[in-house]
Amino acid sequence: MIALVLVLSIILIYWYVVRFAFNQCINSHKKNKEESMNLLTKRGIYDIREYDFLEFENLEIESDDGCKLKGYYLDFFPESKKFIIISHGYTGNHYMSLQFLNIFKAEGFNVLLIDVRAHGDSGGAYPTYGILEQKDLDKWVDLMKVKVGDDITIGLHGQSMGAATVLMYGGKHHDKINFIIADCGYSNGKELLKYKFKMSKVPFAPFYPILNLVFKIKCKFSMNDVSPIDDIKNSEIPTLFIHGTKDITVPVWMSKEMYNAKKGNKNEIYIVEGANHVCSYDVNEEEYKKTVKNFIKNVLG
Repeated sequence: MIALVLVLSIILIYWYVVRFAFNQCINSHKKNKEESMNLLTKRGIYDIREYDFLEFENLEIESDDGCKLKGYYLDFFPESKKFIIISHGYTGNHYMSLQFLNIFKAEGFNVLLIDVRAHGDSGGAYPTYGILEQKDLDKWVDLMKVKVGDDITIGLHGQSMGAATVLMYGGKHHDKINFIIADCGYSNGKELLKYKFKMSKVPFAPFYPILNLVFKIKCKFSMNDVSPIDDIKNSEIPTLFIHGTKDITVPVWMSKEMYNAKKGNKNEIYIVEGANHVCSYDVNEEEYKKTVKNFIKNVLG
């Protein structure tokens, strides 16, 4: 009887921990438009009154697995061949990317904001931490080349999961894009979860294999395959890494290790003292803008 109770207790503990971790990683509440706009206003990083004057062209693509994905194109400069795609983070949407809009507009870029799969108005049941998102991103890049021309200059900007996605994509498709800006991206999915388990004071080894099995069964991806550092380390695509020192969601050392591992002589890293996760722009808007501007100038001339 005691042995049975012990076994059942262990099963219940496993079930609770794995379920909690799965929900945190996959099923967290996704922001809607109102929540995003309120957050942008609260943080003081975008004047939402500007939004009503934007003239978006609504775009749609279909992913390889049949998801309808939404994009929002801003053709600020019809004669310009410079173009940026901005990819938001986990639980976000394209509204959260509005904070960066004026940075790239000031540099003469047309902009595509996207709702990544399982976020915003895009379809899809689950996020996959960059595994399927990078394939979706390739379709957006191809669409823009058809729309604007093969001679287009394309940059990618991403935050958090969006940063990991653009890094994974850039490592495989360096011939299609010109530069990457990766704001607080993680270097490896398994190591990210190990860090999160450690922060929660939960042993990693007993639970990770079961959690990753659930990812494989329900979401069709493995965290073992999420490794931006391996994707980009041998790529010479110019990359700007940005990260805050007080980030406890994705630790700053992940951007540092990617910067140190990456090839190429036009890579840069901007560490923002005192910035929390996805808040580097909040802490020092002017320095963020200046860093991005100088990086683009260094890359494109």
